[in-house]
Amino acid sequence: MSFESLLAKCSELLGAVETPAAVAARLRLAHDGTSADARLQSQLDRIVDLVEPNLLEGLDQAQQAVVLADISTTIRQSLDFLENPSRPLGWHHDDPAVLDSQGRASKHIISRIQAIATKRAPLAELLRQPGAFLDIGTGVGWIAIEAARVWPNLRVTGTDIWEPSLALAHRNIADSGMTERVSVRNENLENLRELARYNLVWLPSLFMPEQVIRRSLAPVFQALAPGGTLNFALWEVSPDPLRQALTSLAVVRMGGHPWRPEEVESLLNATGFTDVEAFNFPEVELTLVAGCKPTGAS
Repeated sequence: MSFESLLAKCSELLGAVETPAAVAARLRLAHDGTSADARLQSQLDRIVDLVEPNLLEGLDQAQQAVVLADISTTIRQSLDFLENPSRPLGWHHDDPAVLDSQGRASKHIISRIQAIATKRAPLAELLRQPGAFLDIGTGVGWIAIEAARVWPNLRVTGTDIWEPSLALAHRNIADSGMTERVSVRNENLENLRELARYNLVWLPSLFMPEQVIRRSLAPVFQALAPGGTLNFALWEVSPDPLRQALTSLAVVRMGGHPWRPEEVESLLNATGFTDVEAFNFPEVELTLVAGCKPTGAS
């Protein structure tokens, strides 16, 4: 490819970066209740309409915040990749803006688990009963806080090994007024030793090496109460080859393994989980594989 052809191709690809940035800028103005120069705002409105008419209508403040966080964390992490392509694999971000936007973008997970519960009556019942929820890889604590808000009968424990995130998690929990029901601790998943405690366990495989996951499923199984549910998260496999490659790249850079749903289902069945089933949420490119600990298991 010639230099001129490469420049032309890059110019074409950069539109995929500029478009979500413009959408997020327009959404930021709406979310914050502010306005920009009328000429600029007119251009932002035009871009949003060209993407899709009424794209940003009908969103409440919480939904606006999740979308903003999702765009923000993706762009910030992409910039970090551009500037630091040789850094070791794994989650090494310490910029509070990246950490917080990643956490806020993940809050929607709780609504997805709720959606699964509408199809699995035993899970719905567990979420209504007194018990506990284990948020593995809690980050800055937003999933844990949202879980405590949505499921008032559950106490929530978050675990992580990244101290910059945990420091923010402690602050977020205190600011949310949830310190009586939400706690976080520095703990490697492989060191989990609790028995029959949790109604629900959340496992985001995107940030964890393959062998850590494989070694940790048995302790996770033991930590679940009989009848409890594990939700194993992975990014959905896109039919588009480029999108699929970009997803795999992001997972590998974060330290994870690009699992396929059938691999996870087989792994959970081999560990002893029952009623193993994959639930796809294409709007957020997410697949949750749910598995139950049998009621007769210890």
